[in-house]
Amino acid sequence: MQARAAAFDRRSLAALLEAFPTPAASTAALDGYRRHYGLPEPASAPHEIGRVEVRGEDVVVQRFSAREPRGTLVCVHGLFEHGALWRHQVSWGLDRGLDVVLIDLPGHGLSAGERAHVHDFAHYVEAFEAAVAVVAPHGPILALGHSTGAAVLMQAIVDGGSGAARIDELVLLGPLVRPARHRLVRLLLPVASLFVLSLPRNQYSSSSDPAYNRFQAQQDPLQPRRLPLAWVRAMRAWFKAFEAGPQHHLSPLIIQGNRDSVVDWRSNLGRIRRRFTEPEVVMLEGARHNLPNEASAYRARIEAALDIRLRRMRASFAVEGFHAPR
Repeated sequence: MQARAAAFDRRSLAALLEAFPTPAASTAALDGYRRHYGLPEPASAPHEIGRVEVRGEDVVVQRFSAREPRGTLVCVHGLFEHGALWRHQVSWGLDRGLDVVLIDLPGHGLSAGERAHVHDFAHYVEAFEAAVAVVAPHGPILALGHSTGAAVLMQAIVDGGSGAARIDELVLLGPLVRPARHRLVRLLLPVASLFVLSLPRNQYSSSSDPAYNRFQAQQDPLQPRRLPLAWVRAMRAWFKAFEAGPQHHLSPLIIQGNRDSVVDWRSNLGRIRRRFTEPEVVMLEGARHNLPNEASAYRARIEAALDIRLRRMRASFAVEGFHAPR
């Protein structure tokens, strides 16, 4: 991403948004938002953006439409991130005839709520379900989640909600179950909670792409700068419940970098294997945690793996009688 100042204000832009679906009007704030994050212009991909209410607060959802949609890609970001950072995945999906849906989780991106704050991960799951309900996706759904977003998708599927029931292929990028150094987190959390409500964020090097790391640290006005301890407590409560839950028949694709220092990926792979049926695992030698914005060589390998899953999804729907528009 190129160095550039933001040409929009989060609160001002969010205040302009109407209920989803609303075609994205050409306003200075919205045009600046798309340019800042490298998202497609409406002339190349029709763009809808709007809000849906979840627990009394607005969650922002957007869709970029393929010219002849043959399915839908639903993307769910990780902690501190937001949908507009998934420009590479938007391009990949549109190039393959997929509508692309981006969700800003509560407290992230353009969505309302205290920044990065959540009392329970069920709030995130409700946001996902509400987004899928208003989007009414075309055709089969490939769901793509990164880190916390992967946790949200896994929990949604285990819960059996109507939106999750529509997922045909599940891909998890650097999925969160337990964080790295989770034993230390368990010991320090009660002590820290006595004195502070949040901690300063000090990690802006989760990708091996230095340009992206600089953008994230210096040029993204939507990045939260502190980690609320409430989020940590919610995460710990979630993974305890998830690990004790039943196994699901879905077989996800897990893509994991072996230089990921954010999640405890070695143990997490085993934990996910116990919750889902024969997950496929693709390891990326040298890749770090932020796989949606990794260096181009890693993204090429991720896209190759996604292509295989997409072909499988479309072949399955052809057998079942689904006829996508040509």
